[in-house]
Order: sequence, then structure tokens, then C-alpha cells
Amino acid sequence: MDILEREVSGLKFSFEPFPEIRTENLILRELRINDLQDLYEMRKDPRMNLYVDNTIDQNINETLEYLERMNRGVALGKWIIWGLELKSEVRLIGTISIWNFKKAEVSGELGYGLDFRYHKKGYMTEALKAIIDYSFKTLELKRLLAYTEIRNRSSIALLERCGFKKTGELEEKGIITNLNYVMAIYQLKNKGEI
Repeated sequence: MDILEREVSGLKFSFEPFPEIRTENLILRELRINDLQDLYEMRKDPRMNLYVDNTIDQNINETLEYLERMNRGVALGKWIIWGLELKSEVRLIGTISIWNFKKAEVSGELGYGLDFRYHKKGYMTEALKAIIDYSFKTLELKRLLAYTEIRNRSSIALLERCGFKKTGELEEKGIITNLNYVMAIYQLKNKGEI
């Protein structure tokens, strides 16, 4: 079995075998081809892109390309993305990822999305807490970053609930949508880091 490892500031990251994480209500696992329909339902919902520079998937083939691109990135060590499977329904309800690893800072950036039918039930808080634990204990990252649009109150509340602190704001123009965004920058440091 090939083990993919990527060295970041002396740390070796291994995403093979894929690190499955179980919480009370969720299984955080590798994206699979049988997730395609659930993933498409999320990615075609315009509400998923209210605060991000992205467009909706027009058809399931675009979602398939996304799924394959995400899994290729995991295999190449560029990022790791988990599908959030709800145990009680055995279906994909969202995703959460760590990407944009920075060698000098020994850090990573979070990305996440949740099917709107499952908002306000605590599932993303549950998933994020598990990923924070994985990031600091297994990957031994020194900090996690998250960028969220300042109007995205749900995302800001999630980050603050999980201990993230706002460190600044960044204005940017979308490459895909050409819209202007004001991104709040949030950070969580590993305990013991200054």
C-alpha cells in the first residue's frame, strides 16, 4: 500500500489511508461516488454561494468533476476534505476541509459547507470541533485560519462558538463572480502557541 506523506515544517501528513472520524451524529469520511446526488443537491442551491466567490453547479457532471478534483487533491497532499455523513439518515449533508497549508506558520485554512436543510442543528459545530482536534493533535498544526464574509453571521457564530478569534478583515473582488467581498479573518491557535 502506498502511503502519501507530505512534509510541512518537519511534520509528515499522511492522508492514506483516509482518516475517518466519528462523532456522536456524524461520520467524517472520504467523498465517494455514491455521494454524487447529495453533493449535487447542495452545490446547485444558490444559498450555498451567497458569501463565496463561486457559482452553482448547473448539472451533475459539474459536481462529478468537483468530487474527482477534491479526491485528486487529497491524493496529492494538497488538502484534505471530509464528507459529513449523517448517521441517522446515512446521507451526505456537508463537507469540511483543511487546505492552504503554510509551511512557515505550520498552519492550515478551513473550508466548510452544510446543506441548508441541516442548519441550526449543531452538526457543523460537532464536525468543526472534531477537525480542530485532528488538526492540532494528529497534524500538529500550530494554528487554523478561516475566512468568512462579514455578512455570514452563521459562519461567524460557528467560528466564535469553537474558540476562533477575529484578527482582521480583508477586502477582495471575486475572480468568478466579480463581486466585492469583505472577509473576516479568524484564527485559532493550538494550546501552548503564543
